[in-house]
Amino acid sequence: MNESKIGKRYAKALFDFAIEQNKLEQVIKDMDLVNNTIQQSRELKTLLKNPVMHNKKKKTIVKALFEKHIGEIVLHYLMIIVSKNRGRYISDIAAQFVVYYKKYKNIKTAHLATAQKVNDEIRQTIIQTLEEQTKATVELEEDLNEDLIGGMVLKVDDLEIDMSLRKRINELSQKFKTNIYQGKY
Repeated sequence: MNESKIGKRYAKALFDFAIEQNKLEQVIKDMDLVNNTIQQSRELKTLLKNPVMHNKKKKTIVKALFEKHIGEIVLHYLMIIVSKNRGRYISDIAAQFVVYYKKYKNIKTAHLATAQKVNDEIRQTIIQTLEEQTKATVELEEDLNEDLIGGMVLKVDDLEIDMSLRKRINELSQKFKTNIYQGKY
């Protein structure tokens, strides 16, 4: 079974349980913490993927790391995942859990790339416009990309709006490559 299927199945099970227990907000915070910790620690990633290390030792380490920082549900869940030799999939599970959470809460993530940092007024206008158009809560992720020269590129789901100066220059460049004034004698 590939990683995405495993991540989806385990995340769905935890998601359903969190809803059933009315602890969804706590579980999403805990899963974010777990995922961020794993992503920032190469040693922890290596440990979870290590097939030689016994699961009992992995459980002891995971418990020591997270016991005081996360709730019972996620802690017990991690113990089950590690004991089933699925520790290497925890990041995939956490990422998929966030996908289920955002879908359930009707949250869309928009990616905004600009050549310069945008001010709060523009940011709020973009968010408000997107929320009206998508009928969802919008989280805006911003990237600075000096290659754009000016303008912006906005991506939401499968939609991309490219209003960058770089795109306009490329379009003009393509138009100038064809000489419409060349005489035909």
